[in-house]
Amino acid sequence: MVPPARAEQPDTSYVRYELGGASDVTNEQFYEATYDDTTLTGRRLASTPEVRAAAVAAVEAAGRLARGARLWFREEGTFGDKLMRSYTRFDVSGTPRRGVRMSLAPQLDLRHDRSFGDDRRELEFRQKAACASPRSTART
Repeated sequence: MVPPARAEQPDTSYVRYELGGASDVTNEQFYEATYDDTTLTGRRLASTPEVRAAAVAAVEAAGRLARGARLWFREEGTFGDKLMRSYTRFDVSGTPRRGVRMSLAPQLDLRHDRSFGDDRRELEFRQKAACASPRSTART
C-alpha cells in the first residue's frame, strides 16, 4: 500500500541578525530616617538616579529538517556597563510518526546585574516538552 501524499511544506528557512544600543534612566526613591529624633524632623526622601547604557544583539534562525521537523533558535545578548544578559531559546517540533506530534523548547536566561550597588547573578532554565497523539477508538 502506498502511503498518502503529503503537501509540500513551504521553505521557511532564514537567518536574521539584529544589532543596536539601549539606554535607560532609573531612579530609586526611598525614605531615610534622620539620626536624631524623627518625631520633630520626620523622614527625608532620598533618591539615587542611575543611567545605564548597553549594546544589544540578537540572532534568529529557523529551518526544516528531513521528515518535516521544524527547528527554531534565538539568542539575545546585552552587554552594558551595569547589566550583562544572555537569553537563549531553542525549539524543535515535528511529527515522527503519523498522528504523533512532538515539541521540545528549552530556554536559558543568564543575568549579571550591578545596578544600584548590588551584584546579582541569576540563572534560569525552563524546559518545555510536549507529545500528543490522537485518541484510539475501537470499532466493532
